[in-house]
Amino acid sequence: MSYLIDTNVVLEFILDRDRQREAEEVIRLAADRRIDAVMTDFHMDAALIVAQRFLDWGRLIKLLFLMAKVFRMYYVSLRDRLDAIRVGGSMGLDYDDAVLYICAKRLGAHIVSYDRDLDKTGIRVEPGTLLGRSP
Repeated sequence: MSYLIDTNVVLEFILDRDRQREAEEVIRLAADRRIDAVMTDFHMDAALIVAQRFLDWGRLIKLLFLMAKVFRMYYVSLRDRLDAIRVGGSMGLDYDDAVLYICAKRLGAHIVSYDRDLDKTGIRVEPGTLLGRSP
C-alpha cells in the first residue's frame, strides 16, 4: 500500500505545531522505508511556500532535500490537473485537495492528512491511525 502525504503533515513537523511528534513518526516511517510514502511535486512546493515564511533559505534548502530523500515523488501532470478541476466541484473539494485525490487514485494510495475535508474521498487516513492510534 502506498501513502500520499499531504502538505499539512510536513508542516506540522517542521513548524513544530501541536501534532509535531506524530507527524515526525510518519516521516520516520517513510525515511526508514517501512511505508511507501509519496508526495506530489505540487504539494512539496506548497510546503516550501508556507515554510519560507518561517525558515531561512539554508533551512529551506534542507527541507527540500529532506522531502526529496524521504518521499517518492509523483509529478502532477496536466491530465491530473484537469481531472482535479473536473472532480473537485462535484466532490466539494478545493483544487489542492482535488489534486491530492486524483493523484492518490492514480497511485492506488491512501491520503495521509489532517484535513477532514478529504474524508469526502473515502481514502484519507489520519496520521495517528497510520501509526496505530485512534484519531
